[in-house]
Amino acid sequence: MKKIFYAILITMLAGVTFFWLFYSTKDYSRTPDEVVYTMCAGSFIEWIKNPDPFSKDVLLRHWDIGYEHPSFVKILSGITWSIFHNKVGNLTSYRLATIINFSLLMVVLYIFSSPYLGRGMAICASVFLLCIPEVVKYAHLAEININLALFWFLIVIFFLKGLKTKYWIYISGIIFGLALGSKMTTFIIPVAMLIWIIKYHPPKSWNAYVIFLVLGILTFILSWPSLWFSFPSKLIEHTKFYVTSIPVTPDKPWYFGPKSFFYGIPPGLAILFIIGVAGVFIEKNQLGILSFINMLMMFLISSIHFIYPGEGIRYFLPAIPFVTILCASGLKYLCLRF
Repeated sequence: MKKIFYAILITMLAGVTFFWLFYSTKDYSRTPDEVVYTMCAGSFIEWIKNPDPFSKDVLLRHWDIGYEHPSFVKILSGITWSIFHNKVGNLTSYRLATIINFSLLMVVLYIFSSPYLGRGMAICASVFLLCIPEVVKYAHLAEININLALFWFLIVIFFLKGLKTKYWIYISGIIFGLALGSKMTTFIIPVAMLIWIIKYHPPKSWNAYVIFLVLGILTFILSWPSLWFSFPSKLIEHTKFYVTSIPVTPDKPWYFGPKSFFYGIPPGLAILFIIGVAGVFIEKNQLGILSFINMLMMFLISSIHFIYPGEGIRYFLPAIPFVTILCASGLKYLCLRF
């Protein structure tokens, strides 16, 4: 009975969130990033309409838009635009992919974290997503980072499931490849997994990791058709472009990234986050520890002296499910003690 109750509750919460975001997205004006984002998504739609889509000239024209490319996340926006732009307008139809993914993230986060946290705390992990102002803001926009939150979480959770049932590893690897094609920072995930494997040595994890990594890289290459010509020089060229476009600053202190992160979340959640980090190690919670390692990687990269991650938590958004899992773990730890 409790299982049905919680299933209905999370479905209702996700449904209300979807309609709330959909009807309030008009209050957010188009951002500069959305101009490029929607241009790439539109380029994908034009590409699939072409009578000879796999010729070299057509691929390079539609998959290299100022060195940007219609990644999987942008492709989803192109699909929602093609279906709904006549009904809800151009900008809202592009943003609809983000709204759907974010609402789905709430359900997915509950389903897969409940075995590790319990159903009540898994609900809290989903609700905590709505308690962070910047998360809610970007959930309205056609934006990569908040969309990647769903894919990063699925990569990790399917990898953990794949240690028991092998076919989940293949799914995890494919999602990793699609997410990597959307943003290179997705490489944080396999590095975090490697650290977790070295520390805990779960059975069959090395074979699973190799399969995951190889399948992910192959998926990445196959999902980016303009790389098929002049490979790997084309990949090197794009990588140089993205590396040189990373914002830099010579005067940033090492603690700038963590400071921006904690400044971007409410104080109550920040306290729960810190308690949760301690709690997952005390209780040896697998998902919690892997969530912490992912966050630690984010902190380390954002603390590199010359990299400027920007104010707030925008560049932490792909890891936001891991944040709320740790917050929910902190709440659970407090409840068990008091």
